[in-house]
Amino acid sequence: MPEAKVSSVGVGRPISVMVSAYPSRRFSGAIQSLAGSLDPKTRSLPVRAIVENPDGLLRAEMFATIRVTVGRAAAVLSVPAGAVANDAGETCVFVAEGDGFVRREVETGRASSSLIEIVGGLRAGERVASSGVFVLRSELKKGEMKGHEH
Repeated sequence: MPEAKVSSVGVGRPISVMVSAYPSRRFSGAIQSLAGSLDPKTRSLPVRAIVENPDGLLRAEMFATIRVTVGRAAAVLSVPAGAVANDAGETCVFVAEGDGFVRREVETGRASSSLIEIVGGLRAGERVASSGVFVLRSELKKGEMKGHEH
């Protein structure tokens, strides 16, 4: 189990096992034990599971993909990936305010190819610009430059 996922596993957790020899079959099982320490080379935690093999199809040393059932995911606040910008080393979004948008620094969490979790700096229900962020950043910078003219 990769180190980052260790907190989501425990003895008794259900698992689903898939092997390339039988791509349409899923084998069920449960975690039996967790090692006491991580493997220092792979930064992973060895996990032992008992897997049902009623037809005797599984063989020792077969390569397998194992999915651990961790329960329902909690609701999270997320925005489209295109809404998040990196501006001078700070992660920000542009929040709708009045007739325009204001820059707001946010703290991000997990990300997929289309969504980024927001763990701080934004409240549920606030509207953010999901496209045109580069233009908004440019307009903000232009406004800052005008303030520095002599």
